[in-house]
Amino acid sequence: MHLLEPARFIKDEGLPRTLRFLFKVATTPAARRRILKMRSVFRQYASNLGAITLVAIKK
Repeated sequence: MHLLEPARFIKDEGLPRTLRFLFKVATTPAARRRILKMRSVFRQYASNLGAITLVAIKK
């Protein structure tokens, strides 16, 4: 899982959205902790993970 790796994030989202994401993460301590924890879990279980599906519904 390379979803939260910088190069992959830029490739998937583009530079403007990546910068926007980084700004939000940098200015929100709780979000930063969650993102870093997710990234560490992705790295820890990289050999066992194949994909993650996220379904979001806008209300």
